[in-house]
Amino acid sequence: MPKTVLDAVSIGKLAADALDRSGEALVIARFERSFYLDLGASLIAIGDESLHDGPLNVRVTIRSDLSPTTDLAIETGQHWTASAERLERHDGLEIDLRHAVIWRPERLAGTPDRACLKHGLHHLQTLLLEQHAGDDGLIRLVLDDEHPRSGTERAAKPHIEALKDDLPRWLLDDARPDPRPAIQLLGLGPGLTPSGDDLLAGILIAWHHLSASAAANRLSHHLIGTGEACTRTTPISLAHLEAAARGYGASPLHQLLNALIVNRRLEIADALDAAAKIGHSSGLDAIAGMVLAMTAWLQADKTPIMA
Repeated sequence: MPKTVLDAVSIGKLAADALDRSGEALVIARFERSFYLDLGASLIAIGDESLHDGPLNVRVTIRSDLSPTTDLAIETGQHWTASAERLERHDGLEIDLRHAVIWRPERLAGTPDRACLKHGLHHLQTLLLEQHAGDDGLIRLVLDDEHPRSGTERAAKPHIEALKDDLPRWLLDDARPDPRPAIQLLGLGPGLTPSGDDLLAGILIAWHHLSASAAANRLSHHLIGTGEACTRTTPISLAHLEAAARGYGASPLHQLLNALIVNRRLEIADALDAAAKIGHSSGLDAIAGMVLAMTAWLQADKTPIMA
């Protein structure tokens, strides 16, 4: 292949941090419009501009009639070299990173108004019941459906019911909540990012967004800091969980949180539509976790611990 140079238009903050350390990279997974590179200590995802901004994502400009993986002959096991300025394959394919914008999620300043968030959350739940109650994943369980349909739903149901009761206690500094229901959700479900992991990521992202980072940090310690996630889930899902533990998720999830906090209904509907298209059920599973986290935040008996 002759030398081909593609321009990156945006890089997630965690991907940019990982690329500051030059070295070898390996393709570990490929999809229709994106692929994952293992940089050794970190994973990053590369895709075209249809890929949402996210903490691990590098979005690249490519002709709309081309597939970023098929037409560029991306295969698992390929070796690349990586640096802060470029990604290079041995045959001349290069991704120029020098002019890409660093993406970080936008967060509203201050602690959200509880009444406003309560109304926004109610509207979100109404939309979910109207539009997504029959979808795959775990969203049905969070919407109080009493009849699980799939093996994943049946396995997750008791742990989600326990979380509904226990999550408010994670927000209190004098409580010692049981981490086992959350741990049992790790790796639960099929795919590279199982539904249980996506739900847990949604909880962590939402709590960071709600200025309840101390609770998110305690929960992520039990999930990641103890090594549980390393043995229970996939490397790609672990990378996304680690990003969520720092408050980072795909851009539509942050757009949804910002819209919910100020109860902007049109923005809630637009962000929900975008987030629901992430993966097979990953976006909705993350929203399920966000609903649980926000409900717990509203139910907590005391003001959440501030980070």
